Amino acid sequence: MVQDQTSVVEHKFLEGWKLEALDRSLPSVIRPATVVRVINKLFFIVEFDDLTTTTSDEGTPGNHLCCHAGSLNIFPVGWCSANNVHLTPVPGQFSLSVFTA
Repeated sequence: MVQDQTSVVEHKFLEGWKLEALDRSLPSVIRPATVVRVINKLFFIVEFDDLTTTTSDEGTPGNHLCCHAGSLNIFPVGWCSANNVHLTPVPGQFSLSVFTA
């Protein structure tokens, strides 16, 4: 049986906004991400942050998400901290934990 889809509502996201997003290729991982493109008033593209590359690689599988205001795999910045969920660091980000572990 096919379920009715919920209607997609207009969003207010802007390019450059930061988010925390669930990584589809590793469903237990939430990573920092950025809104990189607003397609229209209903949909936008989110890209996982990565400091190991100098340009956006749109050919990288799993690096981008097409989202809408009701997407269940995106969260506001600080959501992980507020809910005691581990936020995976950005690849290439310096961390003191490497030296203190």
